[in-house]
Amino acid sequence: MSNWELYRLLCRIIGGLGDTALGAVIRRDAFPRLVALAGEYDLEPALAVRLNEQAALISSIPAQLNEQLQQALQANTQQKLQIIAQTIKVARVLNSAGIEPVFLKGTALLLGESPLAVGFRKQVDIDLLVAPENIAAACEALTADGYFFYDFDRTEPEPFADTPTALELSAHHHHLPPLGKQGYGTLLELHKQPVRRRFQTQLSVARLLDTAILTQSHGAKFLLPAPAFQLMHLALGTFLNDSYAARFDFPLRAGQDYLEIISRGTPVSITQLPALSGSRFGHAMQLFEQLVVELMAPHCSTRLYPACDIRNRLRIMEQRFNSRSIGRLLDLQARWRYLGLSLWYDSGKLPAYLNRMLQDRKPGKTTVIGEP
Repeated sequence: MSNWELYRLLCRIIGGLGDTALGAVIRRDAFPRLVALAGEYDLEPALAVRLNEQAALISSIPAQLNEQLQQALQANTQQKLQIIAQTIKVARVLNSAGIEPVFLKGTALLLGESPLAVGFRKQVDIDLLVAPENIAAACEALTADGYFFYDFDRTEPEPFADTPTALELSAHHHHLPPLGKQGYGTLLELHKQPVRRRFQTQLSVARLLDTAILTQSHGAKFLLPAPAFQLMHLALGTFLNDSYAARFDFPLRAGQDYLEIISRGTPVSITQLPALSGSRFGHAMQLFEQLVVELMAPHCSTRLYPACDIRNRLRIMEQRFNSRSIGRLLDLQARWRYLGLSLWYDSGKLPAYLNRMLQDRKPGKTTVIGEP
């Protein structure tokens, strides 16, 4: 079984088509490779959930691998429950300062109604945004509650609680330095803008706040992005901005998020999505949706854009997965393209890029967060 075949089966399994795809992997003695591939994409908990949905197949796989997956699911479930509790506490802290935050990305999915198990999706941090006029007040409220900023452009990140310094360090970024608090394992990422400057016309703060949905939970008030905004964030902020499109790769977790959002009860406002006519962002949305359907959910009945021909892209993706040298070349050209676009939209980022390159070349570099 080629790498591409295995990857396509993993996509089907995560997309909810495990009844046939899992059986095909097991019959071809490729389950250990599937688990390793899932680990590369931080999908071990999701694979465990899909395996548990096909309980009759568990006896056909090595017990050690099943235990590995179940432990990953259990650990991720515990972490996600802690993230929920931390998120609610953060919202309360900001509410006490008269601020209602907007939670973004995976945090928004976690706080919304979901048919998936809590531990299905891994999450690295808590993304939130406040209105521009509330940025400084939000920083003061969080640092007063015990949070510290961390400057990750340094070799050894050092904690600090000075709001003007945080604002200065983030002058050319769409979010402030990460915030951490002793006793919590998850960092906060406080956004000034939902996305980098390149996409701020389509995904502006004003559009986010105008369409966000007010939510209350456990005495906390916060906002969640409208479904259309979340879908655009996945396609533009992840598929395009994170260079998956340029690398001829596919963000599998973002694809599952896309399926989850369109399968929820809240309708997606088509008028809030970028149109195909004369819009490269509309075409990016169409391409991303077509990849989601083709790779993860071929029987998906909910389509926001007309189908498009992606056969050539799939052929290049196959070459990428089956050849390391082609994969490295695609990654290299995507990296230079990303750097060029970043500097084109904000040349002030150049010193930070150069500093990061120098730090990466130093031996013994660590990213351990020091105790405040």
